[in-house]
Amino acid sequence: MLVDTSARRPGIPQGIPGHRRGLSREDFDTMLALNCATIGWDDGGYHAPVLENVDFQAPRGTWTCVIGRNGSGKSTLLLALAGLLPVTPGGLTVDGQPLEQVNSAARLVLGRGSHQIVGSTPAEDIAWGLQLQRLAPDAIRRRTAGALEAFNLVDIAEQPIHLLSGGQLQRVALAGAWAMKPGWILADEPTSMLDPDHQERVLDLLATLRDGGVGIVHTTHSLEEMERADRVWLVDGGRVIPLGTPEEAREAWERIAEAGFPKPWKWKVMENMTVPPRAEEDSRRPKPAGPDPGVHPGAAAGQVSWIFLAGVLQGVNSGKPGPDPRPQDAEPIATLTDVVVEGRLQLERCELYPGITALLGPSGAGKTTLLALLGGLLQPNSGNFHMREGDPYRARRALTQLRQNAAMALQFPEQQLFAPTVYEDMAYALRRRGLRAEEVDKRVRTTASDLGLTHLLERSPFTLSFGEQRRVALGGILALNPRILLLDEPFAGIDSAGRTALAGLLKNWAKRTGGALVVASHHIEELLDVADRWWLLEGGRLTAAGSLSAVARAASSGGDHPIAAAKLRVAARWSSRV
Repeated sequence: MLVDTSARRPGIPQGIPGHRRGLSREDFDTMLALNCATIGWDDGGYHAPVLENVDFQAPRGTWTCVIGRNGSGKSTLLLALAGLLPVTPGGLTVDGQPLEQVNSAARLVLGRGSHQIVGSTPAEDIAWGLQLQRLAPDAIRRRTAGALEAFNLVDIAEQPIHLLSGGQLQRVALAGAWAMKPGWILADEPTSMLDPDHQERVLDLLATLRDGGVGIVHTTHSLEEMERADRVWLVDGGRVIPLGTPEEAREAWERIAEAGFPKPWKWKVMENMTVPPRAEEDSRRPKPAGPDPGVHPGAAAGQVSWIFLAGVLQGVNSGKPGPDPRPQDAEPIATLTDVVVEGRLQLERCELYPGITALLGPSGAGKTTLLALLGGLLQPNSGNFHMREGDPYRARRALTQLRQNAAMALQFPEQQLFAPTVYEDMAYALRRRGLRAEEVDKRVRTTASDLGLTHLLERSPFTLSFGEQRRVALGGILALNPRILLLDEPFAGIDSAGRTALAGLLKNWAKRTGGALVVASHHIEELLDVADRWWLLEGGRLTAAGSLSAVARAASSGGDHPIAAAKLRVAARWSSRV
């Protein structure tokens, strides 16, 4: 049994089983509840997925985690709890009273904080919601200052919103909701777009809010995040199913697996890795107060951090880095030399080869900027971009060739969706290229089948979940058969089974076409058996390129992102297993 006995940061609740409070009868007298509810909406005559006979309770001061696959109805549940969807029959009650009689019961926080931020700075955005409540100016100033301090936003209080990172935007959105003093905060996949360290910080914030008496309802695809909660619910097949505590949810693993959840990577690591004798001795040291998680590997995973696990799996830092896995005798498709994008990127040399390149790095490292450069969408301030056709930023013909041969899926897929149906959206670029109607139809339907989108072809893309929108946006460019494919966080917002299927699809695409694919992602585990080469981007600089072990070694030398570095070290050890 491995138990992480490393020191916890003071003042930050960790939400592990030893810290989890029991629920008293009083907790269940103060709750947000849906009773015998049916939830759904109509869109142009199409009835969207519905949750039926929902009996759901979220007590104040507790953390309720809702798990489920893409399109299962998790977001629909949160919209109903926020009073934004009609609930008939049945009803939504707050502390036993109908929602209409209660003011500001729950605040919804979207997974992409920028989508609900209206102010030009964090301070202005927080104050805006308070102004809508018609508070006195002095009260607005006090609450805004308190929220900025509570969410560690004081230093960036007057920073322009468009200059903030994803993690900072998520904190601004949470701070704005908290400042309005709701009984509950409804967080819809709040970590889906964040790197591992920012994910942990957001979860720490949710734990802090919970311990301050706020009820948390949090949707996620991650069973690791489930471990932080007090109660777990599963949304599957139009039903909202209570699973109990995280420990009870693990004991009901068969039900979770039936809903389409594969075993988490951390559980697999702990089951298959050989633990050094010294680590076994460490595991026999006195354990923190709280219930023993037992011998189930999932239970152990709930109390073992990535940093602790990386320390246990020693050896990744010994020996020489693996060889650079560039294709033998292959010429790079593109080479960037001394390229500078002012304030965002500075590359001494970057070579793109056929196959799959995994682009790693923390939020704000410059990954999206590098993809835009490779796709001909962003001109550098200086430097050279060499391709067989010439430098695309110095010769118009070379730039035209690059843009015809390269395709990029944006980080936020809804930004590139516009057509009335999924079919029309995927067909648009093909028609613009002059393909015959039969060929357009064949490519759209084949790609839709590969991505599991066939049943959505006649749906409006704007009625889909974030993960479904991401697959539609990806389908639109895969159908083009590009020579260079650039994907910005393609796994974000997609459930674990969908990520595995997508990784296999991308591997087959690279093998079939011989093209170059660059995947910017925080999901290291999905790329382990897929990526041919690895890039690590930190602070706008390419600090490592080549094998996973070389990238892991480069990441371990820094201290700003310890969780991401630890995951890389574990991944390097895992990928080298016999």
